[in-house]
Amino acid sequence: MANYKDFNFKKYLYYFLVFLFISASIFLILYFIFSQDSELKILISFSLESTITLIALVLIYYSLDGLRIYYILSSLDYRLEIKDMYLSVFLKYFISNVTPFSSGGGLAQIYYLQDTGAETGKSTAAVVLRTVISSTILLFAAPLIMLSNQEFFSLVTGPLYILLFIIFLAVYFTMLYYLVFKNRFLKKFILRLLNFFKKRNLISSKKYKNILRYLFKHLELFSHDIIKFVKQDLKSLFITIILTIIFLVIEYSFSYFLLRALGYYQISYLNIIFLHTVIAFIMYFTPTPGAAGGAEAGFILFYRHLVERNDILSLLFFWRFFTKYLGIFIGMLVFTYLVITNREEN
Repeated sequence: MANYKDFNFKKYLYYFLVFLFISASIFLILYFIFSQDSELKILISFSLESTITLIALVLIYYSLDGLRIYYILSSLDYRLEIKDMYLSVFLKYFISNVTPFSSGGGLAQIYYLQDTGAETGKSTAAVVLRTVISSTILLFAAPLIMLSNQEFFSLVTGPLYILLFIIFLAVYFTMLYYLVFKNRFLKKFILRLLNFFKKRNLISSKKYKNILRYLFKHLELFSHDIIKFVKQDLKSLFITIILTIIFLVIEYSFSYFLLRALGYYQISYLNIIFLHTVIAFIMYFTPTPGAAGGAEAGFILFYRHLVERNDILSLLFFWRFFTKYLGIFIGMLVFTYLVITNREEN
């Protein structure tokens, strides 16, 4: 079993506390802003139909997130147990939402998948494919929505924004291309870096050989698995893209059904999906854990014209609860369980 103490429990607890502090501060500020008009409606005040719908959405949401990684691994000839599928999802969810730019979730999931028996190349390829597919859909869909809608366009108009976005996409996909199809450049960089460490006696000759052998082997496996999935299994790629689109639509649907639960029946479902695609785009570039601050700001920015002032705080809280807080809490329990279990076994 992998050593989960490597994850540094105290560090992630610190990140979690930072996330809680930022989120609580934002809601406290918003409460004082809307305190005269707003009341935080509790979940039990929703109709039975709305409550069942929201619970069903939660189950579908987390299941689809797991099925994406499950299906990619199946295509790479590795069968993931359903229990491990859910544990990996919630572990990823906790780590990604309490680290800046969601930087730790993918690594945590790779680590856990290796623990279940998946090879490093396969687990890395699966997580990278899952991330790249969802990121690509978001990074292309959001600008199209913003540029085709006058209200959204006013937020991003100007040559500087467009130039920065083009540069970001160019760097993102260039790095991905060289990582997958031209990884000999990465190998050269690794070789030079390790030679530098070895010459300065920072690592021993034995460790130098072991690291080099391990990294080169798994870089080849990683590249091979991604190329195999993309080039030789177009059906699996298509199904994964469809699963990702459905997953994102489900994620962006929470606000629509929350609006209905609060009595807003005339708002277009498609407009809500488009709106949350743009909010997700804003969150993508928010450096704080769980995109705290950016998510709330984007939400208030767009919803202030759609709902009554006394409903906006309730809507914001339950949106964050179902899409973030619930998954983070379950993921924290999973992470704690894995750390405690590992310490007992070791």
